[in-house]
Amino acid sequence: MKEKESFNMSQTFETYAGQLLIAMPEMLDSNFSQTVSVICEHSKHGAIGVIINRKHPKLNAKDIFDDIKINCIPKAHDIPVYVGGPAKTRQIFILHGSPFYWKGTVKITSQLAITTSLDVINGIAIGEGPKDYLIALGYAGWEQGQLESEMMSNAWFLAPADEKIIFDTPVDQRWQNAGQLIGINPNLICNVQGTKLC
Repeated sequence: MKEKESFNMSQTFETYAGQLLIAMPEMLDSNFSQTVSVICEHSKHGAIGVIINRKHPKLNAKDIFDDIKINCIPKAHDIPVYVGGPAKTRQIFILHGSPFYWKGTVKITSQLAITTSLDVINGIAIGEGPKDYLIALGYAGWEQGQLESEMMSNAWFLAPADEKIIFDTPVDQRWQNAGQLIGINPNLICNVQGTKLC
């Protein structure tokens, strides 16, 4: 029986930070089936990403603001909340465009950042936050070498982070449209002896 291919950390490291991680159609893990994630950080020690195409089935922004006891304007009540991943599902992550002056902001690309501090949440609640943003609960995490091994097993493919996909594309179209950034329709590929058209 062939052993599962694993990532050798002595290989030249290439970061996936700032890219979209797109699930292959055969992804069996229910946490990630047909998901698109923004890889926010990736080093030899592991990776962190935020899923951008799963709206929370029960919560909206007003629920979040009420829970942390901050006031919000009526326009902010129905801002969607996303399931960012299966880890730390009560922690709030704001994926956003400029400006980037919020406390604790970590730049992902020149046009994209992630922030967890209360000031950006307050800004969004009163209509003074970033122009483009996504509120997520939780994140997706990979241990050292895990994401690289999953890539080698053709569980995922990558595309450049694109703000239109993240912030403007209808949620149910983000998986397919993310693949089309690199000329791939995810519905038409399969993982049999490597990635190929079905």
